[in-house]
Amino acid sequence: EENLFDKFSYENSDKHKEEHSKLVNEIIELDLSSFDENQVKHTNDLLKFLITWLFKHISGSDFLYKNLFIANNVI
Repeated sequence: EENLFDKFSYENSDKHKEEHSKLVNEIIELDLSSFDENQVKHTNDLLKFLITWLFKHISGSDFLYKNLFIANNVI
């Protein structure tokens, strides 16, 4: 996705890449030691966070480049 932004000069590329970086950083910064205390709760919380983020990202930010990708026969 990010390589295609560069290839087709997507105007919101920097903002979109920043969203990806923030997600990666949030995951890296997770305190996994707390998972030992209550694995089911923490796993459910993590899954809820990831599902919510992905849904919002795909239906929001990803939707914005749809026409660019269609115009360049990517999708």
